[in-house]
Amino acid sequence: MSGSSGNEDFVPIGELVCSLEPGLASSADISDPATGGSRVLTGECSTCIFRPGNLMALRSGRVKDLVQAALADETFIVCHQTLDRGKDGPLPAVCGGFARRYDTAALRLMRALGRAVDVDPGDLEGP
Repeated sequence: MSGSSGNEDFVPIGELVCSLEPGLASSADISDPATGGSRVLTGECSTCIFRPGNLMALRSGRVKDLVQAALADETFIVCHQTLDRGKDGPLPAVCGGFARRYDTAALRLMRALGRAVDVDPGDLEGP
């Protein structure tokens, strides 16, 4: 790229794109405002898509599609309990179920740089 600084494609780890469906991506900023690291649940939330019993009533094959898209993009799945809550609830975080089962470039980078900020899934529950 002639005349380019080379930083046009730089994306902070916390702003990596999280694939929600094959061919459709949505960004969720998992950056921790206090540390600048990336928030990752230390375990499964109470209705994690990886728990037995289809607690989220997802269509057949939906979890497989989510996982395949995240793996293909080398990213992660954001915990559904943390989406769209920020101001009045927990900040977005990487799904603990996904992070415990899969290894992607984004997760390896967070860990290698010491930028993964542990979030207890119990903190997602209301008082």
